[in-house]
Amino acid sequence: MKLRITVCLLCAALCLLSACGARPSPAAQTTAATEATTKRRGNPMEEVADAAAFAERLGITLEAPADAQDAVYTIVSGTAAQIDFMAGGQEYMLRAQKQETGTDNLSGLYGDVTATEPLADGAVLETVDLGGWSALRISWTDGDMEKVLVTDSGDAAALKAIYDSIK
Repeated sequence: MKLRITVCLLCAALCLLSACGARPSPAAQTTAATEATTKRRGNPMEEVADAAAFAERLGITLEAPADAQDAVYTIVSGTAAQIDFMAGGQEYMLRAQKQETGTDNLSGLYGDVTATEPLADGAVLETVDLGGWSALRISWTDGDMEKVLVTDSGDAAALKAIYDSIK
């Protein structure tokens, strides 16, 4: 009798110990990770097929440069058009929004501006220190539109060349 009670208690203890280490199902882990990622995301972003969607949905005309590769078209917060692309082996982001619907910082770069260079047509080239790395941005207005071109390549001459091709 004592042996049966001891075996039963050992089985119960093993069941309890194995249950304590149980992990949530992969579906529960994925849902939790998705919710955490969504909460961290600053702006809702919707990928669209091409630049025609910008004109249709936002009234914004924005085109990638002729030599752009791997262009991805996105609507940001329902108000801004964004094109991420490669050119000359470097990554760029081009954004535009109507001034009356705009945010204070269209580029999304929040850091210290360490250098500013006015360009001939009223645009401004800035170097932004982002705490350990820096990015370059050119900001300008085009009629009722605010526009910005960004890269983290550090190559100001290449950024200016892209800007000259799209302005």
